[in-house]
Amino acid sequence: MINSKYEELALFGELFPAPDKIDRERLRVILVAAGVPVYLVGEEVVEGAAASIYDAWATYRAYKQRSGGPSRELRDLNRSLMRWLEKYTDNDLEGYLLRDKRDVLVQLAHETDMVAGFLDHLKSRGKKEHPKTTFLTDIYYLYIAVGGRGGLSDEGPAHCFVVKCTELLDPKMLIPKTGFRQLIQAAIKRREKRGGHPHDLPRVLPAKMGS
Repeated sequence: MINSKYEELALFGELFPAPDKIDRERLRVILVAAGVPVYLVGEEVVEGAAASIYDAWATYRAYKQRSGGPSRELRDLNRSLMRWLEKYTDNDLEGYLLRDKRDVLVQLAHETDMVAGFLDHLKSRGKKEHPKTTFLTDIYYLYIAVGGRGGLSDEGPAHCFVVKCTELLDPKMLIPKTGFRQLIQAAIKRREKRGGHPHDLPRVLPAKMGS
């Protein structure tokens, strides 16, 4: 029977598939080197790990590109959609003429609200921690989640895992050797202060995987 944490990893990959740009064969080798039993490194687990890495990387890119919160135009679009949907029904001429598009408008209102909330979240977090630190810590948490061997050190197995995973998407990103352990430990402490267990995986993976 597959361990529950790998089942959850596979589920994450199914829900949030990563693009083909991540080399699955290289990732498979990275996972085995980290301590995942070879017989468990099937397609579903690899896809889950790829999704986790890409999710962390995409969020890192979002931090860099926009840390000031959602634009006024996005907020205005969401508010206008919400007001229109509340006011107009099929009994009104506008609502009747757009009746076939109502579900699309509801979905757009929901998604613009989620994006605005996400950008607000990035704004608040971006003031406390550098985006790159958040990314590296998320990948370290993935290492722990898959049963990574060895402790946290500047050039140990965890550092190697983070470097190899990062190279799958951003080979030019510089990962510090000296001070890596201190950087990650400080980030973990900040997350603990926010109420998280040091091995919880908020946003990257279901939290149960870290238990």
